[in-house]
Amino acid sequence: MRPRVFPPCPLQAAVLPVERIFSLLAQLFGDFDRLVEALGIHKIDTIGDAYWAASGTVAHGATREDAAKLLQLGLGMQAAAAQVRALEGNRAREARV
Repeated sequence: MRPRVFPPCPLQAAVLPVERIFSLLAQLFGDFDRLVEALGIHKIDTIGDAYWAASGTVAHGATREDAAKLLQLGLGMQAAAAQVRALEGNRAREARV
């Protein structure tokens, strides 16, 4: 799973100061890390505003449970992003998961 937290937008920095964007990403990635740990999913990496995680690779016998965990992660990520948008008065961008 490779969700981008914020869709590319050259105007994002005009809406929020860069320092605030980094703070929001740190908060979101912390929330995502807690979700990944709780669900037993493997965090692969973060690159820029992208968060990479995987569960049940084909080489290790992916199951329906692995797919369900990823779905739960995606829903949790959307909920965490919605909380950040609410705190920012909806000035933060929509998240893509």
